Amino acid sequence: MNHSEIVSFLWGVADLIRDAFRRGRYQEVILPLTVLRRLDCVLAPTKARELETQGRFRGRLENLDPQLRKASGFAFYNTSRYDFESCWPEPALERFGLNLGPEHQVTLGRMMSRLDGDAALDASARANTREDVRLAFDQKVEEAIQEIVETNFELYKRITDDAAFGEAVKNFLFEQYLRAHRRID
Repeated sequence: MNHSEIVSFLWGVADLIRDAFRRGRYQEVILPLTVLRRLDCVLAPTKARELETQGRFRGRLENLDPQLRKASGFAFYNTSRYDFESCWPEPALERFGLNLGPEHQVTLGRMMSRLDGDAALDASARANTREDVRLAFDQKVEEAIQEIVETNFELYKRITDDAAFGEAVKNFLFEQYLRAHRRID
């Protein structure tokens, strides 16, 4: 990946998690997750050794701490069977059967931003049943799909030519939209 692809990918991820947390509270989630992820990366090479040490000395020593520190090579260790790779939830796009590259993810993020900015759709999401919101949403998402013709024709063609894929995209966008707009106070 070159620099611009990485930047596009990161902005696409930012768009996907936007409104998953209340504005102004990101720091309460992002900083701790960043620290935990960094610790996870630091301990990754010694993880197997730590688990093996724990298994070897469990029940034989009362205090495993010194042995586990020695095994990790740090003042900390992780004896959980979990790490970020094994416990990270399945990405939402994959859950909907959408295997998309960074450029297409950015396009979906832009479509979502357009839908997020629609005041009538927001009012509908707050006041109506899921089925009624879906009717209003489907009309708006069709307009958003038409707008990507010039910026991402490849994704537009895939959405319009492959009915199952197009429905998966719409379902994904709807679930993301509903989650964000029903959570905001």
